[in-house]
Amino acid sequence: MNSVPRAISTGNSPSSPKPLSQAARLDSQTAIVTGASVGGLGFEAAKELAAHGLARLILGVWTVASGETAK
Repeated sequence: MNSVPRAISTGNSPSSPKPLSQAARLDSQTAIVTGASVGGLGFEAAKELAAHGLARLILGVWTVASGETAK
């Protein structure tokens, strides 16, 4: 199994995940992110992961409308 780097909270701001290293590549990987409504920590983490080449990003949200807004 491949080791996948994780975005973690810095503790300074609840909506700012710690950025991944620029060298981190997630090509051909799939990530599932919960709490991905716009403005939340999950949404910010999803944006960070997507910037590193994910093949698929699955957002877990409470409503379809929240998911459409996050898309």
